Amino acid sequence: AQKDVAFNDKSFLESSIDNYRRALALQPKSQEIRSSYLFALAQNSFDSSNYLVEAKKFGNIINKGVKVFDDDASIYGKEEKIRLGFVSGDLSNHPVGYFLKSFVPHIDQKLFKLHAYYTGINHDDTTDELKRYFEWRPIHRSDDASAAKKIRDDRVDILFDLSGHTRGHRLSLFVRKPAPLQVS
Repeated sequence: AQKDVAFNDKSFLESSIDNYRRALALQPKSQEIRSSYLFALAQNSFDSSNYLVEAKKFGNIINKGVKVFDDDASIYGKEEKIRLGFVSGDLSNHPVGYFLKSFVPHIDQKLFKLHAYYTGINHDDTTDELKRYFEWRPIHRSDDASAAKKIRDDRVDILFDLSGHTRGHRLSLFVRKPAPLQVS
């Protein structure tokens, strides 16, 4: 799946969507194909009710057989600082990295503790700059259960997904509910 290809040509986009549909007919439980399909649908002018149906199918696939944390997460937030976690594969010279660089230095470190769960492998000057503001946790080699445990052990209050259905996403990690409040 080539989700990082720009869909500027509408005929290319429609052809991609058709190809994803054919692939799903052959492999209806493929997380990667379904995620790529959703990414392509989001680039097109689409019927939101159809998109929701497809998104629910993706959710059903990634939820199957997953153990969700069942302990009481309400203990979070009683610390001096609110713990914010950010999951992304783009904490580098990428629009997500630039976006974070624009506001993270302005977050009051007396009120918030920041954790980065990096799913990528690129390391550059933006990565180095961002590391100064976060408790840095590379999770690109961790499976979902291990990564979720790291997040849970860090007692993150609010966990942000910064990838959506782009390449390297870890949406399946969020199914485990490692934080009491999750934003995607």
